[in-house]
Amino acid sequence: MGARDEETARIFNIQRYSLNDGQGIRTVVFFKGCPHTCPWCANPESISPRIETVRRENKCLRCTPCLRDADECPSGAFERIGRDITLDELEREVLKDDIFFRTSGGGVTLSGGEVLMQAPFATRFLQRLRRWGVPCAIETAGDTSASRLLPLARACDEVLFDLKIMDAERAREVINMNLPRVLENLRLLVSEGITVIPRLPLIPGFTLNAENLQCALTLLTMAK
Repeated sequence: MGARDEETARIFNIQRYSLNDGQGIRTVVFFKGCPHTCPWCANPESISPRIETVRRENKCLRCTPCLRDADECPSGAFERIGRDITLDELEREVLKDDIFFRTSGGGVTLSGGEVLMQAPFATRFLQRLRRWGVPCAIETAGDTSASRLLPLARACDEVLFDLKIMDAERAREVINMNLPRVLENLRLLVSEGITVIPRLPLIPGFTLNAENLQCALTLLTMAK
């Protein structure tokens, strides 16, 4: 996406009426692309930054020759995952739900994938929404440079900060995460006075064990 980073984003879903990604009724924009390899990923279709085509076996008629084209398949067995969208298009789309934000105390949450992979676009988009008075949040693992994270974090009302494996070596090996950088960014956001809501998925065999939970608790106690 290169030079188009600030004008065009690649997303794979816009979910309306969400109650789990911030306060009130939320519209969640899911950005495509993630640097991590979490085995428990709830949205594996978000990992690749490319637009992908997948086949739904339950719809396939086994007709031949297979065109493998989402537009030409007679049974609709092929589905494109991902699309490009401009700032103006996305703004118009989420503002359709403005009445729900105002009546419920909700707003817009940018998720993924990892929204930090498209931080320049996301920052400009949230700045636009704030001019409309729309509460904004991002969901992120915080694994990037501070210079990329801070402008985006300052443009939103709260950061849903996803903690994962709390052992640095295992985090690098299992999920390709730079844990020291993540923890430093968490401390930085807190020191900047940014509202941070830490979250930890409880995954047996990965994060749901006494040592991991104690490490997370110790970190959060020290980060206050």
